[in-house]
Amino acid sequence: MPHVAFMRWATTYGSVVGVQLGAERVVVLNDSDAVRDALVKQADVFDGRPQLYVFEKLNAGRGLFSREGKQWQEQRKFNIRCLRNLGMGKHNIEERTRIEARALVDIIRNQDGAAFDPHCHLTVAIANVICTMVFGERFEHGDAEFKYMFQLFEDSLRLAEFAGAVNFLPFLRHFPNLTKVDKLLENRRKEVEFINKRIDEHRATLDVDSPRDFIDAFLIEIERAKQQGTIDTTFTVEELRIAIMILFMASTETTQTTLRWGILHLMAKPDVQVRTVITPN
Repeated sequence: MPHVAFMRWATTYGSVVGVQLGAERVVVLNDSDAVRDALVKQADVFDGRPQLYVFEKLNAGRGLFSREGKQWQEQRKFNIRCLRNLGMGKHNIEERTRIEARALVDIIRNQDGAAFDPHCHLTVAIANVICTMVFGERFEHGDAEFKYMFQLFEDSLRLAEFAGAVNFLPFLRHFPNLTKVDKLLENRRKEVEFINKRIDEHRATLDVDSPRDFIDAFLIEIERAKQQGTIDTTFTVEELRIAIMILFMASTETTQTTLRWGILHLMAKPDVQVRTVITPN
């Protein structure tokens, strides 16, 4: 695994190591002090984004993963402000989380002690918290359209593990079946179709004086930019699509992985499980 080699090299070469990964020159920061010095103390110097082949094919330079400079700052500022207005870090997001936790506990209880894979249910529970902010609604665990969308997102994450090699070994782009790039791009097309449908539904019922969710707020910014004749604005429908995908893919996978490790920990250590109390509230 690359991270194991990077950590081993740090003991010889120090916390900052230069590495040639295929065609790309990479700087690896191996401890928290080096990361803080570069990304916090000198954030303005290190806020650039690499021009990687797969990201460019997927995002065309859009989204917080690809933007840099003032365009990145514009989108980051809007995302944080909008999510806070929708409850992030406040009491109402806590209540939404409780609703999903109760639904998840009910599903586990309904298994009557039988073995089952919690993967899908964890995904739905976590994603529903994001859905209430992005789409303005939650979905039932058995909703076919919802499960289809998140299967696409999960497939894309797995495919990206293969396709990522193309970023550093450009000749691999001539072997799309081997690197799964074609399949990854096909998945993206289907994701865009799903999200476009949601955007169109919101646009048809939009009330500029009463935004319901993230999509409404973004659409209002798009209209404002048009009315003001803003040049080089990042508020476009294409940017909105990428922003929605990033919100889901960045939040569900990491949170789900943490919860699955937590469940495994409780299964492996019954003494800890006994001390874990879940109350109705």
